[in-house]
Amino acid sequence: YEFAVVPDIQQTLRASTGNPFASDTVYEFQIDTSDAFSPALLTYEVMHGGGVVEWTPTPGSSLESFFSNPGFGDSTVFFWRVRRDSSTVADSNHIWRESSFQYIQNKRGWGQAHFHQFKNDDYNLLDYKKPNRRFEFVNTPKALTCQTIGSASTADEIYDCEYRIDGSLQFATTCISAGVAVAVIDPITLIPWIQTLPCNSKQEKILMYEMSDTTQQLALRDYLNSIPNGHYVLAYSFYGGLPSLWVNSLTSAFSSMGWSNAGSVGDYIPFIYFVKKGDFSSIKDTIGATVNSRIKLNAELTTNNDFGYISTKNIGPAQEWTSLHWVVSELEPADSVRLEVSGINSLGSVQNITSLTSLPPDSANVFNLNNIISDSIYPNIRLRAYKQDSLKTAAQLKSWHVLFEDVPESALNPSIQLSFYNDTVDEGEILSFSVAVQNVSEFDMDSL
Repeated sequence: YEFAVVPDIQQTLRASTGNPFASDTVYEFQIDTSDAFSPALLTYEVMHGGGVVEWTPTPGSSLESFFSNPGFGDSTVFFWRVRRDSSTVADSNHIWRESSFQYIQNKRGWGQAHFHQFKNDDYNLLDYKKPNRRFEFVNTPKALTCQTIGSASTADEIYDCEYRIDGSLQFATTCISAGVAVAVIDPITLIPWIQTLPCNSKQEKILMYEMSDTTQQLALRDYLNSIPNGHYVLAYSFYGGLPSLWVNSLTSAFSSMGWSNAGSVGDYIPFIYFVKKGDFSSIKDTIGATVNSRIKLNAELTTNNDFGYISTKNIGPAQEWTSLHWVVSELEPADSVRLEVSGINSLGSVQNITSLTSLPPDSANVFNLNNIISDSIYPNIRLRAYKQDSLKTAAQLKSWHVLFEDVPESALNPSIQLSFYNDTVDEGEILSFSVAVQNVSEFDMDSL
């Protein structure tokens, strides 16, 4: 499995074809000590049908010689990948399937110890910077775009009234006849607030208010006044914002956020207003020339985080948890770094392990993990590292390992055995069929 820690350097590389009954074709393996494979240190091709395709380090083979390289010492990380042969144009869409493992003498489990192994982890407010091999707090701005149409009436025009962040659609269409839509975007995560639309009770990244209704005008006023300073606010009209009908306190709510044009726009003239609340220098607005105008506003969403998270995918399953280890470098006095461990039960429910929710870097080794996490309750676990630094220079996670006793793993492999009792089957006929299930692990299985 991916990110395996193995006790012996000579490893058989196995992959499932997905379709166990695929016809014979050429499969290509590559292995390297980097995920660049440019070029791969070793390549191997094999003709094989569906099922389990493997590359075995038999005595005298190229793979056996590769692993015997004295330069590959204890703790070496290997990257390998496999695909159907793509030497012809017709096969050009067959993509590589990549995995990696680490050799640590006499150890078994899971680990990430090479920077390239971290690339598919889950990141929140942290960036994986592959060229520099660094983790950095997110500070890249995102692009906000919004457009609306004054007289939107056709289905296409209604769906063109929308807003996006970095090209990703956040909301389109409407559930009001004439009014104002408001989106609030968190300045740290740059994620819009999710609210319940009063017009249809759906959860959306926006609120919409019917401006012919005084009660909804007051609700919009209260909502604008409740938004904390520093949050991004986007407001735009749909069909008509009807400013001439606004109660004075609603006009004042917009004015307090720096919109000098509040209340002076024609009832059916489209408008878009954007501000980082409390920062009048961020104000942008667009007002249509006529009731038929299609208008668009572009703005930049910036953040300057000093904290973030890295989370693993699920680790396991395990027969018994053994130990936990993690290494962090470039720690500074301003750094706050913590590790938390969550258990995942057989139903997929996630639960924080109470005694492992805030491990500092000086608790880098946790032994007798089986006394803390029961494999019968939590066959899988997940790690999450929290980093904070007021100087905005993230501490660097160098490695994390969870050692445990593996469970067996199996795959359909008709190349070993496949039988079907007849070449023709009538409707309603009872048939007999068998196919080999191969244990592709190093551990015995007593049942399946």
